[in-house]
Parts: sequence; structure tokens; C-alpha cells
Amino acid sequence: MPNTYTWSINRMDCYPTQGENTDVVFAVYWTLSGTDGATECSTYGSTQIALNPSDTFVPFAQLTQEQVIGWVKEALGDDGVAGREDAIAYQITQAAAPTTMTPALPWS
Repeated sequence: MPNTYTWSINRMDCYPTQGENTDVVFAVYWTLSGTDGATECSTYGSTQIALNPSDTFVPFAQLTQEQVIGWVKEALGDDGVAGREDAIAYQITQAAAPTTMTPALPWS
């Protein structure tokens, strides 16, 4: 079964005002989870978001998670998104068939 990935937004930092706009998002904190149906792994990160003056400003209270995930993916670029999803796929593979281990110390 192919891996399924889920992006979620945990927090956003805002400037109180920027130009004529209020509560302008500049940093997004996210979690990326992946599963192969049996094993789930996740990672988290943050991404800086730049206000594009040519885009229509959306008030903070009207933002949707899907919209903000789109901003994150756009800021990361296709290679950045693929790299993070590949890292999750590797974690899932390692969890299913570990190639390394960290045993307890023999004197513990």
C-alpha cells in the first residue's frame, strides 16, 4: 500500500499590523504525518511566509487550514515537500524493518 501523508497546522505567528493589514501571518508551525496503513510516523517544522502584496489579503479569522498548508507547500517548493515526505517514508520503512537499534546499556 502506498504511503498516505497528512499535513496539519499547529500554530501561526503574526505581525499585529503590516501596512493596512492586521494579524499578518509570517511563520507557520506544521506537522507532517505519514502512514502505510500499519505504521505511522511524523515530523514537525516551521516555515516562514512572506506577504505577497499582489495577492488578495485574507483576514486571519477567515483563513482555512487548507489555504495555510498551500502557503507552506508553496514556500517549501516541490523539492522541499517531496524531501519531507521521502523522510517520512524512510521512517516508516525503518520502523517496519529496523536496520539499527539502541539497546539499553548492559549496566542499567
